[in-house]
Amino acid sequence: MMLAANTLGGAVANTPVSFLTARIGRRWLLTGVALLGVAVCMPLVLAPQWPRAGLILLLGAFGFAQYPLYTLCVGITTLQAPHRPSEQVASEMLLLFGLGTIAGPMIGGPLLHRGIGWMFGFIAVTFLAIGLGAAACRRIAR
Repeated sequence: MMLAANTLGGAVANTPVSFLTARIGRRWLLTGVALLGVAVCMPLVLAPQWPRAGLILLLGAFGFAQYPLYTLCVGITTLQAPHRPSEQVASEMLLLFGLGTIAGPMIGGPLLHRGIGWMFGFIAVTFLAIGLGAAACRRIAR
């Protein structure tokens, strides 16, 4: 149920993220989605013992924040490199995200042994780094 909620949250995120991309821009949206990810992780960091229904809802919200990151990053990178084919940019970003997918369990596994709060704390720090990076890139682009 938790994995289904996470996947469903990511699927539900597509419509509002697509709508907001045209309205507020990808960098602003990436910053907002990353900060939403931090906000979703914090209850799991501060109080890791949740009832099953609450945990399922939080993981749905986590998927809502997690899954749009790739598409937003590809969109931003494609705009920054107009001379490169978008397929090449997307494949390079996929490789980069794939490296994170490989490294994540190696880092998250030992943290999970310390408790679920430790793992989601690490994820919150990662979301925060993405959000701050997007904010910094927004400033540099000006």
